[in-house]
Amino acid sequence: MPSLIRIPYCTAEIQARFARPVIQLIADKAAPFQAVVDALLPFDFDFENTEANGAALAQHRSTFRIPARNIAFEFGAQSYKFVKDASTWDTAEEDLKVVQAGEEALISQGAEIASRSITVGMHVQLLETPRADILSPFAPKPFFGQDIPPEYKPEQFGFSLKLPKGFVIVDYSRTVANGIFVRITADSAGYVSLQDVAKKIRQDEQFLAKILDLQSDLS
Repeated sequence: MPSLIRIPYCTAEIQARFARPVIQLIADKAAPFQAVVDALLPFDFDFENTEANGAALAQHRSTFRIPARNIAFEFGAQSYKFVKDASTWDTAEEDLKVVQAGEEALISQGAEIASRSITVGMHVQLLETPRADILSPFAPKPFFGQDIPPEYKPEQFGFSLKLPKGFVIVDYSRTVANGIFVRITADSAGYVSLQDVAKKIRQDEQFLAKILDLQSDLS
């Protein structure tokens, strides 16, 4: 029977890279700034939560924060990034509307999406099962041979996997008692809808939960 869990903390991050640097987004900020501000205003955005900084041109960033939604949206000449703290699937549909609004504002200013990725990082607390029981099947076997000195026997372990369209990291949580840290990234090349990439990351979560024998939904 799958182990019962709860998710004390989860963050979601969406990044998109542009096909080419769009200098207008950093050299003449009035138009792109206004476009993004207008796009985010329907989502509780307050202009007081806006920043613009950076030294080298590639480091220039404009950041728009929506504290009521735990959201930050930033862009530069080569990419944009959306971060959602305290993320859950219950708010995912509304959160994607914020990303879509910001993205469309940047596209209207000359940006062309070349690739994107969605990353979900979470601390999973096991309510009944010791985390060692969950992770022990993934222990590095060479360290458990008969001739390995005790001081080299690991007490904590996890694993990382590079997948054809993403990456997975599973490790002991350092902040949650009896917790496991899970980080899942789904990548896509070219223009793929945000909804499709989000669907992919949820499928990845469910697959990983099955592998770890946890509840079907991690978040």
